[in-house]
Amino acid sequence: MTKIGLPVTRMDLDAPLAKHFGKAKWLAILEPPGRCQFVRNPWVDGGTVAAELASRGCTDVVARRMGCGAYARVAATGMRAWEGDDAVTVRVVADRLASGSLRPLSLSQDCGERGSHLEEYRNLH
Repeated sequence: MTKIGLPVTRMDLDAPLAKHFGKAKWLAILEPPGRCQFVRNPWVDGGTVAAELASRGCTDVVARRMGCGAYARVAATGMRAWEGDDAVTVRVVADRLASGSLRPLSLSQDCGERGSHLEEYRNLH
């Protein structure tokens, strides 16, 4: 069963993805075909948010961007990371994931060689 975690700006099915993964005000946990739970995000770092989504059973994460620490935690927990954009909302993400129109989020898109957790990520693979 697919369970998708999304960092969003507000508690709303039409909310866009938050610009900063770890500092999103809300986390949406979507269970297709239509169940969604919103959780207030009290954390301020992406690694902790990734761990929370994993602990809630998420299999996938959709984000606009993700820091190296969060990316490493997502990879370590076995979740798949997908790249979202301004048009991705909670309401449309399941359809986009199912249709294959979301691209995998890659380390090079956000971390490059300057990422503080780059070695941690490389050691996972």
